[in-house]
Parts: sequence; C-alpha cells; structure tokens
Amino acid sequence: PRVLTNDVCCGLTWITTGQLDGARRRLRAGLDVLTPLSDANVPVVGLEPSCTTVWRDDALRLLSDDPRVRRVARNMHTVAEMLEAANWTPPSLAGHTVVAQPHCHHASILGCGP
Repeated sequence: PRVLTNDVCCGLTWITTGQLDGARRRLRAGLDVLTPLSDANVPVVGLEPSCTTVWRDDALRLLSDDPRVRRVARNMHTVAEMLEAANWTPPSLAGHTVVAQPHCHHASILGCGP
C-alpha cells in the first residue's frame, strides 16, 4: 500500500454546507491526483465511508462534464472490498458477542455486503 502525500479531498464539507462550487474545485484537484492512479489500474482505497461515497456518487453528479470522474469512481474501493477481493478470511468470533453499527453511508449508498 501507498499513502498519498498529496492533498486529496472529496469536498464533503463543502457539499454538506451547500458550497458546491468549492466542492467542485476540491474534487477537480483530487482528480488530478487520483486519475493517473486509476488509469494505471492502481486500486484506490477510501478509508472513510463518507469520502468514498462522495467519489462514487456525489462526484459523478457534481462533475458530470469531467470524464475522469467515472474512471476514479470505478476505481474507488472500501477496505472491506479490498480484503474480500484478496480472499481474506476474518478470524472467528465464535463465543463473542459483537455489536456493530454500520456507517450511515454504508447503509444508504455503499452497501454492507463486504
């Protein structure tokens, strides 16, 4: 894995406060960094579900005129999706009580499958 050192922001703060022009600026700057990775088939893993959702959903609407956004959206993955693709098997939790609350963006957009 490689951690990006460039400032890549999904613009969620701007989206949630109605500052859509600011969000578009942040997203376009992020596309400058993420597009070369997507074009090279380097999977991008979003660690925060809200940000991952912006790249897969909101960005498609906010930047519908930019062909790069579709390539990046298709290449944006959750950690769980990457682990599933690698055939990782989680340890057994038999005998343990587990309470889990999915992130609201998993429940509404990303899904909770993986």
